[in-house]
Amino acid sequence: AASRGKTYSVLAPIGLAVMLGFLFLALRQARAVFIPFSVQVLSIIVSLGLIPLLGWKIQMVTVTLPVMLLAIGNDHTVHLVARYQDENIPTRNLSAAALTKKVLGELGFPMLTAGITTVAGFLCLLTHVVIPASQLGVLASVGLGYVMLAAGSFAPAMMAMLPLAKPVRGAGTAEQARWLDKLLHANARFVLRNKRLVIGASVVFALVASAG
Repeated sequence: AASRGKTYSVLAPIGLAVMLGFLFLALRQARAVFIPFSVQVLSIIVSLGLIPLLGWKIQMVTVTLPVMLLAIGNDHTVHLVARYQDENIPTRNLSAAALTKKVLGELGFPMLTAGITTVAGFLCLLTHVVIPASQLGVLASVGLGYVMLAAGSFAPAMMAMLPLAKPVRGAGTAEQARWLDKLLHANARFVLRNKRLVIGASVVFALVASAG
């Protein structure tokens, strides 16, 4: 138990530090880092708090839970904040609340469906013969379910209450974007123009990988 606690105390801060660093490099605003960070911390508290409530013990497999939530559950709020930045351009005279409402209207349903499928995937661990693995499925599902709900309520509420952020240079325009944004825009254009090719290649790759 002492070694597992020590592992928690090492992995969790490292995971948080890595997440904070990449968020700031990608989004370049303090609030864009703080909002996803707060959602992630709350989800970790909720999922870990279930362990004693359910009478379970921290096992070796559940040591990965905080880092797992950081890696998987971060996407929902990051997409929301990034879209906010793309829509927050000087030519639009929208308040923070109106801009947040617009962004949530566009991304609310995709975030909900992505969250439901992720939670359903982890609930499949309930059939695992190893009890700690099935417990991990429950804890991760609850944590990611909380992320899904917080990304659609808590995070937008924070975005709407805070003063309108300064526009991020290059946000919303492919021409002025940095090299990574330009690469992502190019990838998006390629995928939309070659839908059948992308789907076919993905299916072929999955079949080849399944042979192993």
